[in-house]
Amino acid sequence: MSNRAASLMVDDAGIRQAVVRICSRQRLTRYKADGSVVKGSGEEREVKEYVVIQRKLWKGKEGEWVVWGTTEETTQEMVEEAKKKALE
Repeated sequence: MSNRAASLMVDDAGIRQAVVRICSRQRLTRYKADGSVVKGSGEEREVKEYVVIQRKLWKGKEGEWVVWGTTEETTQEMVEEAKKKALE
C-alpha cells in the first residue's frame, strides 16, 4: 500500500516504513467459564488489516524488518476533514 523512506539528522542513518494490506478469513471463538461458547462468537468473517513494518539504517547498516503496528486505510473523506481542521 505504501513504502516510504526518510533520512535522519545523523550521517548514514535513516528509516523505512511500508504498509502492507492483508486480507484474510478469521474466526474468534470465546468461551464462558463453564466452557460454553459466547453467543455471537465463532463466526467466520472477512478481515482487512493494514500492518506497518519498519527497518532502520544506522551507521550505514540496515536492520531487520520489524512490525511497528497497525493502521487504518485513509479515505478521501478523512483527508478532506483533516484539511478543514487545519484551516480552523
